[in-house]
Amino acid sequence: MDDIDVEVSEHLTIARLLEEQPLRHAWSIADGDRSVPLEWARSAQEALANASDLTRTAVVGDDGVLTPETLPVLEERGAALVLVREPHAERWASVQTGLPVVGFGSGTPVDGVIRLVAQLALAHESHVLRYATTVHEKLATLLHRGVGIEAICQQLERITGCAVAFLDATSTLQAVARDQHPWIDSTTAGSIARRVSTEEGALPSALDGHHHPVHEHLVDVLDHSTQVLCSPVTVAERAEGWLVLIAASDDHTGHDTAARVIALQEAVSIVGTEVLRTRSIERAEERARGNFVHALLHGRFSNTADLAARAAHRRFPTDRRFGVAIVQAHGLIAENDSPQHLANMARTALRLRGTDDRAALSAVVGDVIAVVREVAPTTRSGSDKGSAELASYATALHRRLQSETQRRLLVTYGRPVEGAIRISESYREARIALSLADQLGKTEPVGFLDMRTHVTLLDLALSREGRSYADEMLSPLRQATGDLEEAARTYIADGGNLTQASRDLNVHRNTMLYKLDRASKAIAQDLRDPETQFSLWLAMKLDLLAQTADQAARTVESG
Repeated sequence: MDDIDVEVSEHLTIARLLEEQPLRHAWSIADGDRSVPLEWARSAQEALANASDLTRTAVVGDDGVLTPETLPVLEERGAALVLVREPHAERWASVQTGLPVVGFGSGTPVDGVIRLVAQLALAHESHVLRYATTVHEKLATLLHRGVGIEAICQQLERITGCAVAFLDATSTLQAVARDQHPWIDSTTAGSIARRVSTEEGALPSALDGHHHPVHEHLVDVLDHSTQVLCSPVTVAERAEGWLVLIAASDDHTGHDTAARVIALQEAVSIVGTEVLRTRSIERAEERARGNFVHALLHGRFSNTADLAARAAHRRFPTDRRFGVAIVQAHGLIAENDSPQHLANMARTALRLRGTDDRAALSAVVGDVIAVVREVAPTTRSGSDKGSAELASYATALHRRLQSETQRRLLVTYGRPVEGAIRISESYREARIALSLADQLGKTEPVGFLDMRTHVTLLDLALSREGRSYADEMLSPLRQATGDLEEAARTYIADGGNLTQASRDLNVHRNTMLYKLDRASKAIAQDLRDPETQFSLWLAMKLDLLAQTADQAARTVESG
C-alpha cells in the first residue's frame, strides 16, 4: 500500500455492532445474517408509526412496543436488525422470523443504542470520505500535470498494492502497471482484464448512482485464486472502457477490499477525464495534420520556403520521393457513418505503411481518404521500385478496408513524384484514375499508369486540337434526339455486333438499326465502317479524358 495514512474501516455490520461494550452481553432471540451493513437506527415507535423504507436500519425498542407480531411488518419494509430491550422470555421464546432479533438488558437505554449506531455509521462514512479525498488528490495531481493514463495507473498500483490495467471500449489494453508484481507480466494482466470485462458484458452507457459500480471476480492465476475488481469508465454517458485491479494474492481482508473499492471508484473518474483530455489533444493534432495534408494535395504553398517551414514543424521531409493513393467507397458517407468513422479509416490506412521510417500522412478529403507515402528513390536501371511499393500498398489497403466496410471500394494511385512540392501532381493523377476506374467498372486497385491507353491520350484530350476533334464528332449525336450517342457507344463497345448491342440496350434489332442509321447520317459517316468506329471511339475517349481531367483539376484546386 502507498503512504496514505487514512484508516478505512469496513462497513458497520450487525456483528461489528454487537462487539461494542453496551451490547457485548446482548443475546440472540432469532438468528439471521449478521454481515448485513448498517447505516442507521430508529426507535420502534418511530419505525412503526409510518411506512418508510428500513433498509440497512436497526429498529430499537422496549418489549411491548416491539412484539413478535410487529416483526413481519418490519421484515417486509427491509429492516436489517431488531434490538429488544428486556424481552419477555415466554413472549419471545418461539418467535419465527428471518430477521436477526437480539435482546439487551435494562442497563442500556434505547436512545443510547440508537446514538451508538449513528456514531459508528458516521465514523465509517468519515473514514471513507477522508480516504477517498486523499486518493483523489494523489491521482488528480497527476491528471493536472498531464502525465498520461500510464502514470495514473502506476500511482493507483502504489496506492492499492494491486496490478492495474485499463482497457478501452474495444477491450484493447491501453495501459498497465505491474512494476510491484514481478509474478504477472503485461500480457497476463491484459488477458485477465479482458476476461473479467467479457464476463461483465456490455459497457453501460450511463451510471445511475453517484459512484461507479465495482464488481469482484475470482480468477485462477498461477494455481491460486486471485481477487480482481473492475469498474466501467464512463464519461458524459459515453462508455470509455474498464479499469481493473488485480490483487497480488488471495490473502486479503475485508478492509483491503473496502480500500481497493474506494480507490477504484475515485480512479475511474480521473481516468475518464484523462481519456477525454487525450482525445481532445489527438483530435486537435489530427485537424492540424489534416490541414497540412490538404495543403500538400492541393498545392496551397506560396513557395518552397513556406512548404519547408510547415513541413519542418510536422517533421515531414520535403526532398524525397512520394506517391498518393486514394480510397473511395460508394455510400462511404452514409447515414450510419460519422466523421469519426472516416477519421478512424484514415488512421487504419496510415498504420498500413509498414515498420520502416519512411514518412506517411493520411486525411479525409471530401468523399475520399488520401494517403501520402514516401517511396523508394529512382534508380538508373531496373524497374521502378517506388511504383511497385505504391501498387503493393494500394492492394493491402483495398483488402483491409474492404473487410471493414463491406462495400465496393475503389483504390487508385498516381505516379511517384520527386519532392513534396509536386505531391499535388500525384494526387491529381490518382483523382483522374479514380474517375476512370469508376466509369469503367474497375473493382481492383489501379494506378494512373495502369490505364496506359488513357494516359497516352491524355495530353491530346487536353489540347485544343483534341477538344475540337471530340466536339466535332460528338456534337451532332448529342444535338439529335433518341440517345444516338449511347447507341453508337454501345455498338462500338460490342465490336460492331448489332444483335449484342440491341440486347445491351434492351431494344428491338430494327430499332437499333434505325438509331445507327440516324447516327451515321448525323456524323456523315457510315458507322458500319471500322475506320468510322475507331474515329468515334477516339472522340469518345478524348471527351471522357478531358471531362475527367477537368473535374480532377477543379477538385485539386478547390480542395
